[in-house]
Amino acid sequence: MNEPRRDALPPGTRLDGDKYEIEEVLGAGGFGLVYRVRHLLLDEERAIKEYLPSEIAVREGETVYARSGAQQSDYRDGLDRFLKEAQQLVRFDGHPNIIRCRDYFEANGTAYLVMDFEDGLPLDTFLARREAQGQPLEESELRHLLGPLLEGLATVHAEDVLHRDIKPGNVFVRRRDGQPVLLDFGAAKADFSKHSRSRAPHTPGYAAPEQVEDEGHLGPWTDVYAVGALMWRAVTGSAPPKVESRLSALRPGRTDPLVIDEGTGGGRFSADLLAVMRKCLHLDEARRPPSAEALLALLEGPAPGPVPPNPPPVPDDSNSEKSGMTGGSGTKPTPKPNHFGLIALALSIAGLVWSLWPEPGRLVLELEPTDARVILPDIELRYRWDMELPAGEYRVAVRKVGYEGFTGTVRIEAGERTTRSIVLRRARVAGRAVGEVFRDALRSGGEGPEMVVLPTGRFRMGSPAGETGRDSNEGPVRTVTIGKRIAMGWYEVTVGEFRRFVTASEYRTEAERSTGSRQGCWTLENTTRNTWDRTPGRSWLNLEYMVEEDQPVVCVSRNDARRYIEWLNEETGGGYRLPSESEWEYAVRAGSGSRYHFGNDESKLCDYGNVADTTKLPNGSWSHKANCSDGAVYPTAVGSYKPNLFGLYDMHGNVWEWVADCWHDNYEGAPTDGSAWTNGCGSTVRAVLRGGSWYSFPRFLRSADRLRAVPSDRSFNIGFRLVRDLNP
Repeated sequence: MNEPRRDALPPGTRLDGDKYEIEEVLGAGGFGLVYRVRHLLLDEERAIKEYLPSEIAVREGETVYARSGAQQSDYRDGLDRFLKEAQQLVRFDGHPNIIRCRDYFEANGTAYLVMDFEDGLPLDTFLARREAQGQPLEESELRHLLGPLLEGLATVHAEDVLHRDIKPGNVFVRRRDGQPVLLDFGAAKADFSKHSRSRAPHTPGYAAPEQVEDEGHLGPWTDVYAVGALMWRAVTGSAPPKVESRLSALRPGRTDPLVIDEGTGGGRFSADLLAVMRKCLHLDEARRPPSAEALLALLEGPAPGPVPPNPPPVPDDSNSEKSGMTGGSGTKPTPKPNHFGLIALALSIAGLVWSLWPEPGRLVLELEPTDARVILPDIELRYRWDMELPAGEYRVAVRKVGYEGFTGTVRIEAGERTTRSIVLRRARVAGRAVGEVFRDALRSGGEGPEMVVLPTGRFRMGSPAGETGRDSNEGPVRTVTIGKRIAMGWYEVTVGEFRRFVTASEYRTEAERSTGSRQGCWTLENTTRNTWDRTPGRSWLNLEYMVEEDQPVVCVSRNDARRYIEWLNEETGGGYRLPSESEWEYAVRAGSGSRYHFGNDESKLCDYGNVADTTKLPNGSWSHKANCSDGAVYPTAVGSYKPNLFGLYDMHGNVWEWVADCWHDNYEGAPTDGSAWTNGCGSTVRAVLRGGSWYSFPRFLRSADRLRAVPSDRSFNIGFRLVRDLNP
């Protein structure tokens, strides 16, 4: 056990209504303490961070107070920052390279952040031990650390949050997979005294110039500087020079103490990597990579030399200080890690995207080809290796959205080079297989729309600041959990399906009842059944439409769609509704994070949907000809293009689709549980449309794009798609 600290809560103290019991102090800093605790109900270890800024606060008994009345305001301000940090970190739940924060609560005059307890080492300890063993990090190892770290940092930046204190002590290397984890965000840190820079939210050597200036311009480039300083520490084995020393060297006759040349790192690192590090550490923020994504793109260029066959081991500390989330000291022995390699495969539904670190060999995964119209079949993953691996057991863990996970071990003999297979079976949702297509019977005869069972999961909703074509209403990006068991329409609701409702109920759409503008609908005044009798009409564009049964129904308002849903629920027994906006985006993305569900290349749109031509006419207007349907100027039959990886057709293009939410100008305060956002809509309700249409340019077909409309709007390019709740 660690030596007891006078300012810490003693072991055995219980927190949050006796839910947690403190076992020991893991570490401490100027702004608080971190405890290892046990969740008494689940019998699991956790880590809890307590806000206790030692410069301005003191503990009396269990309660934390400001040291004086004059410091009360500073203490309260810091506490508010700590709670803000906690709220931000809980939103990042699910990213493997950001510390998982489960909860936060207030007690004892202060606040606490509950985190996962990670077994491993802080990066500074990791590096020091490797260097003491005469095994400093090689370039391939450093790149393997930086890639996941930057992916996690990009997620943070997408939420408009800066870390502000990236340093080796705030990057943790997990023992179980060697992955880096980003810790200890800087939201709670602030200068408490004009005379004390020691408590500023940065660490000397890892702080960018703008952090030490009175009116510095902070942004993602600020964290990029700190990542460059991490690189310097790993490459040179020494701490980076303070930025104040570098700034003073700008005076005539002085030399910048931070010099990067071909000899930096003893010749172990390529000129490409040293050039990237030099860019990151530029004193001029405009000369640095502007974001974590930009830095990651630079690092993903060709790396020199082969990847080493053996991973960089996390040094064994079973006879040294205790490891934990913060690397605090102690003597409690830790079991030695297994000596064999670890293969950790994280597979994305967007394709066979695989990550491997540590890397015992170049493992390749291949997906057996299947018919494009088969929705999420059981699949066979084949894996092989092209390097000789040491004999032993290798753990394989495969996770893929929509499939049951696979975890197991394979025995590889010395000199063996072969191919193995893993069969992944579809997950089941409420008794149905994910990807299963079904139809409910109608009481009046026939069947309802075809529905596809979707997997549950979580995703990042919205578009990052740098996405081409982005609008400000698509952010901030946030994590949304789709925990409801649902099925979604395989296609948009068709003319034939809607006609059955019109015929049975003698319902007249808002377009048919209107005596004013047709809003582009071809139903002529005093000829109310044209749409359902397949009679061609004329739109305000003077373009003809052929209304076939397998085309998506158009000219329907959101009010019309809801009347159809009421009728369908009476016919089937209920469960149908419009999707929420977050359910719709989860469905279109199907595990992807790109502009479109198939990637970022808009030239491929015609493979997946009907989209307008982007040709500019001589008079300066745009063509609007549907260039994905042989020049046709009306919606194409549903299912005419390729589906996405959830098996859904026409999610990009064909017709705009109504969702259940009312319009908000951004996602501030939006639900994160997949439910529709129907409060705070104002007196004049505006609705939301998604997906773009045959009349839309490519930027409006992006997965994150949104359109505002009045619920009574109807047009030649507006239809809808259904969701059906599935019983548990």
